[in-house]
Amino acid sequence: MLVSQKQSYTSKNSLIRHQMDKLWEHSFASAIGCRWIFQKFGGDPCVAFLAGLLHDIGKLGVLKVIEHIQSQDLMTQEITDKSITDILNGSLHTECGYTLVKAWNLPEPFDVAIRDHHDEPKGEHETLLSAIRLMNVVTDQMGMSVRNSEDACSYSSAEALALGLSEIQIAELEIHIEDSLENMDI
Repeated sequence: MLVSQKQSYTSKNSLIRHQMDKLWEHSFASAIGCRWIFQKFGGDPCVAFLAGLLHDIGKLGVLKVIEHIQSQDLMTQEITDKSITDILNGSLHTECGYTLVKAWNLPEPFDVAIRDHHDEPKGEHETLLSAIRLMNVVTDQMGMSVRNSEDACSYSSAEALALGLSEIQIAELEIHIEDSLENMDI
């Protein structure tokens, strides 16, 4: 499944391809990190991995639509990297992703993870949402995000505190992600 998922993140358009490369790196790192958190602290690591991998699937859908519109010469002006980033960082990607997983008939918690990963974690899937939100901060901090928030500080984030992760454990998580990415050939 991982290989087929990776194959979706391609484009002939260099601007779109750059965004897809960053999105793939972020999604894969999030999957690795969510699995690590659940392996260390309990829960189903397979569910955590898949939720981490798919949480931003709506961004891929949005990029595919932008690519299609550009390829059909339907745009009245040139789209920039910044405008694509602005579109991706809005709420459209969670709505699109949620619609996709509902069409695919994926059960909870995947639909909730995709729809609510930018909201305050609460309810039955609070731990999973906190892990995904933490991975958004960690990947920002590691330069593996389309957002690239300069003020990301994972060890003092609300998500790290909610999950009970120390600064040392966050460092271990980052090392695990780097090692996993280095050793994967995808």
